[in-house]
This record gives sequence, C-alpha cells and structure tokens, in this order.
Amino acid sequence: MTFGLSRVTGEAVSEPISLDDAKLHLRVDGTGEDALIGSMITSARTSCERRMQRSILAQSWKLTQSNFAHPWLDRHRAYGVAELVNPNWYLARCHDAPDSIVLPHPPIRAVTSVTYLDTTMQRVTLDPSAYRLAVVGETLALLRPVGGPWPQTAREPDAVIVTYDAGWDDPKQIPAPIISWIKLRIGALYENREEFSAGQPVPELGFADGLLDPYSIPVV
Repeated sequence: MTFGLSRVTGEAVSEPISLDDAKLHLRVDGTGEDALIGSMITSARTSCERRMQRSILAQSWKLTQSNFAHPWLDRHRAYGVAELVNPNWYLARCHDAPDSIVLPHPPIRAVTSVTYLDTTMQRVTLDPSAYRLAVVGETLALLRPVGGPWPQTAREPDAVIVTYDAGWDDPKQIPAPIISWIKLRIGALYENREEFSAGQPVPELGFADGLLDPYSIPVV
C-alpha cells in the first residue's frame, strides 16, 4: 500500500510568537533585522512541530493512500514519509484499528473531505455520514467508517485522499512550555545568525528539549 502526507499550501500563517515578542526576547531594537528574525520564528516553529510530530498552527493536511485497507507503511522510506510522521507510532496505532485511518499531526480539529477513485476511475466525494472522526485524547485521531465497510476503490496510488484540519485554533491554547522552547530556539538561531543565514546547522538546545517531552507523540 502506498501512503503520502503533505501540508496544504497557500494558507495564511499566524505564527505563535509575534515579531515584537521575539525582538523583546532577543532584546533587539530597530527594524533592520525584522526579516531575519521573522524567518527565525518560522524556522523555530517548524522545528518544534517536526520534533513533536504535532501541528502547532491551525493548518490543513492531505493524506493520500492507495486504498481504504489497513495502512501499512512498508515503503515509507522510499516515499519520504518518515520526515512527516513517525512510522512506528503510526503502525502501532493501526494494529488496534485495522478498519480506521490514522490522521497524523494532532490535534485534529475536523475532516474537510474524503474522496476516492471508484472502480470505474471516477473521483467520488464520500458523504460525511459515511464516516466519523474518533478523537482519543490529544495524540490519536481515527477516521472510521459508519454503517458498513469502506467502499471499494480503484488500484491507484492516490485512490483515497483525506483532507483535514489540525493544530490549535487560538495561539493562546498552545501550552506555555512549547512557546518557551520556540523562544529558546529563536535565541539559539539569533546567536548563530551567520550560520543560520548561510543555511548551516545551528547547535541544538540540549536539556531544553525536555520542555517538549510531555507534548511529543511517543515512539512505540
């Protein structure tokens, strides 16, 4: 079974830390480095999301599968999925729900659409009454069929497409330790701004990474 995950592009981005807050944290006056600091905010936030395997900002994702069957990720490395979702976490949760589709990058807010290619190669939008979103805590969201099995699909790598919304609606809902980590990361990037501007690696935070432990998706 093939599997893909991509973030829907073209969305408005409202970072969890404003430029003014970042400059206050960095003790920077003036506007000469605004563009640089703005890019550091985005870099720190995306690094945080990747480490936690979570969505921080309100954002949309598109999950693509070759069918509705049990979503094994035998070929995840070939498709680069490991960069977006931890395959061990994903597979462990699928074991307990073979008829469900696990939606990565919680918190999951809503399913926008579920479409599939039927056996005649027509793209069909599944009626929302045919599935339900089962949210278990903050780390697991399962898309489950209602009233019967999933429909039969064509044998195509993009036979099933699920579009869904994830992330916190309001930046005020983001836990304080996550905000603290992002600020610390911005500080590290600013301290090493020459390396950052040149695209070179910047030292990790080390002990401060523990701030994210309670919110990270566990590796099973």
